[in-house]
Amino acid sequence: MDWEVYVRYGNKNYKLDAEIIHQSNQIMRIKVHGNSRHIILENDYPFLQLKGSNKAINWKLRDAGILDVREEKNAALIAHIISNLDYQIKGTGQKHLDRINQLKGKQ
Repeated sequence: MDWEVYVRYGNKNYKLDAEIIHQSNQIMRIKVHGNSRHIILENDYPFLQLKGSNKAINWKLRDAGILDVREEKNAALIAHIISNLDYQIKGTGQKHLDRINQLKGKQ
């Protein structure tokens, strides 16, 4: 587990685990999972860091598992997960930069 993601789905709060499952100089794939379901998200953060860019991270949904993204509550859940991960990846301050560098070294 690399990060913990706290989300609200329906009327319940959930804690999901997120881990990097693939990383190269261009992309990072993150698996977000709970007890029985998962989604896989991809972003271009390593490429942006390599270029020294301050652009926003571009996210793609690679595997929605059994979630139907056409349903409003599922789409909102995925948007909230992306927002949470975006904040944790970019973060502010040296603590977050150290954490990203530690995760990069893990791969």
